[in-house]
Amino acid sequence: MKLFLCVIVLALSAVGHCQSFESRVDALERMLLKVKTKTGHQSNVIANLKKQLETVARSEDTLKNALTVDKRQAAQPVVAFMATRQANLTHLSRHQTIVFEDASVNVHHAYNNNTGVFTCPFTGLYEFATTIVSAGEQRNLNFEMMIDTMRIAYVHATLYEYDMGTQVAVAHCNQGQHVFLRQDKGSFGLPGGFCTFSGHLISML
Repeated sequence: MKLFLCVIVLALSAVGHCQSFESRVDALERMLLKVKTKTGHQSNVIANLKKQLETVARSEDTLKNALTVDKRQAAQPVVAFMATRQANLTHLSRHQTIVFEDASVNVHHAYNNNTGVFTCPFTGLYEFATTIVSAGEQRNLNFEMMIDTMRIAYVHATLYEYDMGTQVAVAHCNQGQHVFLRQDKGSFGLPGGFCTFSGHLISML
């Protein structure tokens, strides 16, 4: 009888022990689930922070580039001129330089309104433009836009009175080189007040 009671007590103790173990396992599984949930949330937070850091880095690079451009623009001098031929011109010889004597704009004073020559003050990229108008002397107008001895543009207008020829050229010009407009061939007349020559520095190189 005593043996039987001992067996029952041991069986009940084993059952209690198993129930306690299962409870602890359940508790550990719940804790593990909570940890996994928190870890997943933290991973998302870290990923979002990385994206924000990348955005900030890109913004910083953009700002640095903008500041660099601003510094370059601030450091680059302004060079520009705009000149008009006010007096009539007749009987020009071949390769004679056209003088546009009225320089309404001459920033940096690189254009000489006595010679008609623009001297590049800085090495860089320039844009030049000219417009010529025929006086109607039964001769076509032909001009060359020159950098020293190199032609960079050709300008043409027909023999009919007040026909207009316009040309724009972008060219690299070294410091000290000369840019001017010259007559190509034949002799002709230009009416005053209509013909222009202009240019400006785009960017120093």
